[in-house]
Amino acid sequence: MNARAIPVTDGHLLAVESIEFVRDLAGLQHLKGDWRRLEGQQDGREALFFQTHGWISHVARVRGAADPGFRILVVAGIAGGVARVIWPLALVRRGGIVEAVMLDDTFGQFAGLLAEPGVDIPAFVQTVLVSLRGLADGIRIAQLPKTSSLWLGLVAEGANVVASQPSVVGDLAGYGSLGAFNLAMRSKVRRILRNARSRLERGHAMQAVCGSAGAHVGEALGYAFAERVNWMKRRGRFTPAFHDPVFRKLLEEAPAAGLPCVGFCLKSSDVVISAQFGFVHQGRYYAYLSALNPAFKAFRAGRLPLGMVIEDCFGWGLAGLELMHNASSYKLEWNGTTRDLDTLSLALSPRGVALNLVLDRALPALRRASRLVPEGLRRPLVNLFNRS
Repeated sequence: MNARAIPVTDGHLLAVESIEFVRDLAGLQHLKGDWRRLEGQQDGREALFFQTHGWISHVARVRGAADPGFRILVVAGIAGGVARVIWPLALVRRGGIVEAVMLDDTFGQFAGLLAEPGVDIPAFVQTVLVSLRGLADGIRIAQLPKTSSLWLGLVAEGANVVASQPSVVGDLAGYGSLGAFNLAMRSKVRRILRNARSRLERGHAMQAVCGSAGAHVGEALGYAFAERVNWMKRRGRFTPAFHDPVFRKLLEEAPAAGLPCVGFCLKSSDVVISAQFGFVHQGRYYAYLSALNPAFKAFRAGRLPLGMVIEDCFGWGLAGLELMHNASSYKLEWNGTTRDLDTLSLALSPRGVALNLVLDRALPALRRASRLVPEGLRRPLVNLFNRS
């Protein structure tokens, strides 16, 4: 579609004239032109990689081929014959109950939508929710930045915040150089990190390897994924993404899908000390998956590689660093701040009300109770609840 500018003047918001549901990969491809245009209109200050056409199309292709209960339902808000707002949703079935979720639910780190400046998002959200009745029993949007336009639109329609967690973000643009960034850290933290690096370098010949080449990305992803699985097994903790059989395939095929992947490895000879896999988009680095070799834990080897990643981000001229959740202390030490990510749910039918009672009340209560059980008994319980 070719965009025709519709001016927004006198403080009036642009209302979409209609909405369209895109239900298959061919429809996503047809929407690509408008989608890319909307991506280009974003100012880079928001974390929108997980709403890009490349990422969403890749998830839809991989997940759709493996999950018969997954249905694409991307919403396009149309005005002047072109898409002015795109909300990448999907329908999933849970025991006969259908929920609308973000298309990359469990895999994406930040929920949201893409819109032209000036679009009336609350009115768009209201129209979408009306149209979803009869298609879905409820809507559940996880990892949604608090007070974003989509968050405000959903809350205005009665959606409830049922979970919340902080995500760490680093502002690199606010510092003129890496040196200025380091000086902004607390002197005690700088001293601890400097001493830890000296101890590690005395005992090990370190080599930092990073880049977007296939070998760098493959090594970082392979190590980070395997060691993260081992870490969760030791603690009896598994996230929904790692329970999904398509997760590894999704990440391994990301470079071939043209996604902007990068890999970081800190090594001593052929031994990986730590690894991190992520994405770069519109001047921001997204630290998607990382892991530490437990043999190097005493050297604060989780903190040191992050510092090296930050050095590379400055070298690439990036403006921001998304360190995701959780808000661990080692992330916050590097001048990190937090943003709240909420999970919002809204029932659209009586069956949706029943599902929310289970997901928002019963299962969280069971998870809290499981933490009181000894670890040897807790692992199978936690694994069971996480599969729900």
